[in-house]
Amino acid sequence: PSETAQLGQTSRKRGHDDSFATAAARTEAPVPHTLERSITALAKAFPSAKAKGCLLLHGSCHEIVPRLPSRTVDAFVVHPPYGVNRAGWDTKWSEEEWAALAAEVWRVLRPGGHWLIFCQGKLTVELETLLADEASLGHYRMCWNTGRTNTNIFNTWQPRHQIEDILVLYRKGEKDWSQYRKLRPGQSDLLDFPIEHAYLGVKADSLKPPALMDELVRRYTADGGTVCDFCMNSGVCGAAAMEAGRRFVGV
Repeated sequence: PSETAQLGQTSRKRGHDDSFATAAARTEAPVPHTLERSITALAKAFPSAKAKGCLLLHGSCHEIVPRLPSRTVDAFVVHPPYGVNRAGWDTKWSEEEWAALAAEVWRVLRPGGHWLIFCQGKLTVELETLLADEASLGHYRMCWNTGRTNTNIFNTWQPRHQIEDILVLYRKGEKDWSQYRKLRPGQSDLLDFPIEHAYLGVKADSLKPPALMDELVRRYTADGGTVCDFCMNSGVCGAAAMEAGRRFVGV
């Protein structure tokens, strides 16, 4: 809740019109229900914290995303379980879970929207095969240089992973780069943003640098758009979205 209040204060300081209803009305595509109405219903159905332009929901994304209204989110930016360790929170989702979630994501995304997924190794290959193998979908990878060069003393049979993938998916024929930040000539697919080990009072290698999230939010959404992270950790994506003048839904 304190973080939510901080994000709301950021939006108010920047003077943005931060009602979710305004965000839903901004799209030219028809929206069956206003985002504001759905946000109110979700806040009653799940433990939540709300500030202007920002909603945090505590629950499973497999239950919450299907309840988001159609064509109301400009970009999903998520860091799902990689399935690389034995921790319960890192249990990899099944193909059936991914397929069901993907159907809801494409329903909720506005025309021209993007789905950004942090992934690595085997998970990247699996997701490219599972999610991007349809003729109607386009995709590409970007590489995030985490800056982690220290050696894991418990892993002596392979090098430490310093690069993580960001899989970008979109519907072919719907890209409209006119409303996004244009790429600089010759800009590569390498994002060099070293991990900040302490942010918002949390220390963990899984945290994404605020500068990285700011770059992704500004590159793939227009001012006043809506960003959703349904695998939220400490809220770095939300902080970046609010600072950039976007609205945010975190799960």
